[in-house]
Amino acid sequence: MTTCPALIAALAMTASCVGATGELPLHTGARYTFARASTCPVESVDVRSRTEIPAHMLVSPPSQPPAEVAADAKRLVTWRNDEVQRESAIDATYRSYEASGCGSDALYVCARATDADLAATRLSSAVKCFPATTGVTTVGL
Repeated sequence: MTTCPALIAALAMTASCVGATGELPLHTGARYTFARASTCPVESVDVRSRTEIPAHMLVSPPSQPPAEVAADAKRLVTWRNDEVQRESAIDATYRSYEASGCGSDALYVCARATDADLAATRLSSAVKCFPATTGVTTVGL
């Protein structure tokens, strides 16, 4: 997986944004991350889930095997299986969102903060989001 710095959306936990489980909804992380990145008031940001875009497509584009791997059928099968596992792991953890407001839009991938993330921030619930890194746009999707 391509390493991307994960932003922890350190959000004020109010009754209106905390779900029944006491956790922040993932789309809230996309909203606050976009608002901060685009200097747009949070109340002006719209977020929608983009379930038709697998998160792995936004984090790390499909790659081509090295020439020496592509030339060896057995190695190529192993390489492809590794790619499928990598993509599945990303898709199992992250969800895709589109945020828009103040004349711009962006795609994000978001997931629940890990215990390590929470320990570092001293939050009880957080969402980590980061922008798409693959150049995928919303045009035609």
